[in-house]
Amino acid sequence: MRMKNCKAMIFDLDDTLLNRDEAVENIFNLIIEKCYEDVEHSAKNDMLQKFKEYDKSCYGNNDKTKVLHSFYADFPPKH
Repeated sequence: MRMKNCKAMIFDLDDTLLNRDEAVENIFNLIIEKCYEDVEHSAKNDMLQKFKEYDKSCYGNNDKTKVLHSFYADFPPKH
């Protein structure tokens, strides 16, 4: 097949082109940095596990606001 005849290409990002676990942890760390202060290591680990649970429950949904709403309800941000 020649590329000029190609009308569409489909990519599977999660765990194919993109390490999903790493991406989820990166966004979690950004949230911790921007919205919380002085989180102890053990509390941070608990928060990360909960964040991953919420993310997994919304897997396949492009709108991640439900993940954040649920997470913020359990762990109210300081900022």
